[in-house]
Amino acid sequence: MRGINSKTLLEEVKKIIKEFDTKLTLRQIYYQLVSKHLIENIRSQYQRLSKILVKARYDSIIDWEDIEDRTRNATGGDTKEETSDEHFDTALNYMKNCWKYFQLPMWKDQPRYVEIWFEKQALEGIFESITSEYNVTQLACKGYSSHTMGYELLKRIENIDKDKELHIIYFGDFDPSGLDIYRFIKDMCNRFGLEIKFERMAITKEQIEKYKIPPMMAKSSDSRYSKFIANYGTDVVELDALRPDVLQALIRQAIETRFEDDIYNKIKREEKLQQERIKKMVEEVLK
Repeated sequence: MRGINSKTLLEEVKKIIKEFDTKLTLRQIYYQLVSKHLIENIRSQYQRLSKILVKARYDSIIDWEDIEDRTRNATGGDTKEETSDEHFDTALNYMKNCWKYFQLPMWKDQPRYVEIWFEKQALEGIFESITSEYNVTQLACKGYSSHTMGYELLKRIENIDKDKELHIIYFGDFDPSGLDIYRFIKDMCNRFGLEIKFERMAITKEQIEKYKIPPMMAKSSDSRYSKFIANYGTDVVELDALRPDVLQALIRQAIETRFEDDIYNKIKREEKLQQERIKKMVEEVLK
């Protein structure tokens, strides 16, 4: 298994990239290779794969667009130049069609308020592909949350109906720190006096067994190591090891089980009436 040559490895990587409709990180590709028992789940194999894929992209064997680094993003920059005529035409076209863009809040009248929190920023794209469909707030904790995140949550829910149930669904590694981060989040929210229903959606012991994910050994240097192995044994698995489509399905499940379609359909009917009203107003103004 450790002796797989670079050419064969790259062919397998191409198959993995084709298999999913979302961009993958290096770490996700690595775990897919591990799950196929093509390489071992050890650091030296991860480092070897990284070097092979860097060279493959420079050699145009793998497209740069196929692998992304979700932890390093450029921001800012100058705006695109447009003429005054272009600016006016854009504004007028928006005015004519603004009624189409009117939306009522998707969670209006829903009995629950839901947020999705997860341990690793590198998985932001995977989560956003689902949470954006449902207008659900997502939060990458980047390891242990800061207490400021608890205060910011408090501010976000200030204007939410006090009768709504508050739900935080958490996704993290199955290792000593990953489990303890979940404990920390609950304790932090409780200190702000928030009544929240928590669920740790992934990754769980049952999911590891169900999807036959090859584990790693827990780090004995972790201060929570002894308690972890007493409860779960020495094997640990990172959230990245779940297939992206499986992770997306779990995110969708976490949201949909807390979302009531009949209420949403009623809101959509109301939204349609409001759009028609705005359309008539626009037509009056543009006569």
